[in-house]
Amino acid sequence: MSDWREGFIKHLESLRDKNDRAALATLRKGLKGQPELNFDAAKYVYPWLPPNLYAAGVENAFLVASLFALHPAKGGRSNMGGSVRRIKDKSGSIEKRFAALVDSDREALPVKLRYMTTLLKSNNVPVDWLQMLKDLSSWEHQDKFVQRKWVSDFYGVKEGEE
Repeated sequence: MSDWREGFIKHLESLRDKNDRAALATLRKGLKGQPELNFDAAKYVYPWLPPNLYAAGVENAFLVASLFALHPAKGGRSNMGGSVRRIKDKSGSIEKRFAALVDSDREALPVKLRYMTTLLKSNNVPVDWLQMLKDLSSWEHQDKFVQRKWVSDFYGVKEGEE
């Protein structure tokens, strides 16, 4: 059985590929408040969600759809830590903002992710939206393994680097 998240992200990518400006604008409206309360966007989100998806899963889907519409660039290949790593030397405040992002509780996360996504967009760094959706599903895990992975990818040495 295929993961619903893959189909959902492919759907969002199809909106980008068709240059469906109206759909992307509708999805971006979710960034002004709570994305899951952007009822105009429901027709672009709910048909790709499994029945009886838990509330946080629905919230994650709406949040990712809104963020995707803000920055739908192709080619994201890493989690948020790896993506932000590519711009961390551009400004002294990026490290602090990244630390605030990984320390965010669920309530503050949409605002912090919007800010970071805007920074990535302005620096032409794509986001792996499928990975983002997967990461958000485990954001509140007691082991904080998503946050630790983001931090590791932000600071860690990558293959081919010294």
